[in-house]
Amino acid sequence: MNRSVGWPNAVAAVLNLGTTYAGQTVRVRFRVGADETTGAPGWEIDDIAIGGLTNSPFTALVANAAVCTTHQ
Repeated sequence: MNRSVGWPNAVAAVLNLGTTYAGQTVRVRFRVGADETTGAPGWEIDDIAIGGLTNSPFTALVANAAVCTTHQ
């Protein structure tokens, strides 16, 4: 069914880019493209941490516009 081993438990992932993008502007985006036969219900992404920043990555804190729901 194309699910991670151990699903529905989360899988920890760490990506260390070293100094690859030092001094550059970087955008982080998560994108999934699928249909009901290959990817439903999609991804669950939680607890993202980005370390080693030397500046403020966000210009403002924006309130959550909607309540997240789980579709089953």
